[in-house]
Amino acid sequence: MATDEVGIYNLALSEVGAKSSVASTTEKSRAAELCNMWYQTVVEVVLRAAPWPSATGVKRLALLKERDASKAWAEGDPDPGWRYVYSTPSDMLRPRYLSTYDRFTVSLYNDSQAIMTNVEKAILIYTKRQLQVQAWDPQLKMAIVKALAAHIAMPLQGKPARAQRIAEAANNIIMEARQAAANEDEALLESMPDWFIARGYGYSTNYQRYVYPFGPLIQVTSGVGVE
Repeated sequence: MATDEVGIYNLALSEVGAKSSVASTTEKSRAAELCNMWYQTVVEVVLRAAPWPSATGVKRLALLKERDASKAWAEGDPDPGWRYVYSTPSDMLRPRYLSTYDRFTVSLYNDSQAIMTNVEKAILIYTKRQLQVQAWDPQLKMAIVKALAAHIAMPLQGKPARAQRIAEAANNIIMEARQAAANEDEALLESMPDWFIARGYGYSTNYQRYVYPFGPLIQVTSGVGVE
């Protein structure tokens, strides 16, 4: 399996049935140009689309502001309805859930992305910007290969049906990853001891289990690939 960007490019080219391969990401070829054009976008879209184990981050969030509930809302407070506002992790691509599974929202605070919630000392599980190919698990790798192939198939070969089939294959892998994570989360909640939950590390029975929506699936058009 590929361990660098060149390896991912060549697997994607093989997926679309290209007769040539690339030796470097900087070479002057149509194949390298198309892969370079789409690679970064494809990686981030696929990472956002499912809770990949190899791209999971966990962090106790840094508090930016706590609202004084005894006073009327004022500018600079968390958005109405929320008590705390936290800064997001610097490597976060998409949030997943808080360790307590309480609700939260992603908003702007002082012109920067922030997380607002009513949870004190919040711990966030999130998808991080994991760009190291060698760190990806095989399922994530194949999803990225197929997503990249779907985006380069039309401009490289002009075959919309093939591009669509490859995009569907990428989305099938993404959906399998979502389902596997959902099953693992359910098993975790069912087996979590009461004393662990009581310390604030797990699901709170006072709230419905909240997971932030995933990013969109892979989409291609009859022209060039688009997310």
